[in-house]
Amino acid sequence: MVNTGATPINKTHTLVTFIGNGTIKVPDTGQTINMTNNGYAIISPIAGDPTTISASGREAVFSKDGDTSAITFHEIVRYDPEIPQGKGIVLAVFDRNATGMFAPFNGMIVTGIHDEPPNAGVAIIKLWEWQSGIPIPTSNTAAASSNG
Repeated sequence: MVNTGATPINKTHTLVTFIGNGTIKVPDTGQTINMTNNGYAIISPIAGDPTTISASGREAVFSKDGDTSAITFHEIVRYDPEIPQGKGIVLAVFDRNATGMFAPFNGMIVTGIHDEPPNAGVAIIKLWEWQSGIPIPTSNTAAASSNG
């Protein structure tokens, strides 16, 4: 991912936009999908530790065939400003309305790593499915009624 802009919101929060590309492997089939993405994150330093940031955001994901999905994510990343280099953890969930090839990811929770190689100016995100043992509800209505 490459940052495409940064807009300060206040003294501690910044809105960052980004674009990227990569591949994603479909569970069960192993099929690889080439994808592009764009999104935003609101970032802020962790109190008392200016080298560690917290980020939360949304990202749209697209296949070359026009299939789409979206992801909500949260990250904590620590930076070494002398190099510069960043490494952190990611937790994310796919929306439940994906189309086409992204449909197997509906509702999937993923976890992974955020890696910014020294002086590269890009972030490499690697994610793996987190399996809780709790099945994903088959509809939004089922999820709402089971919480009530």
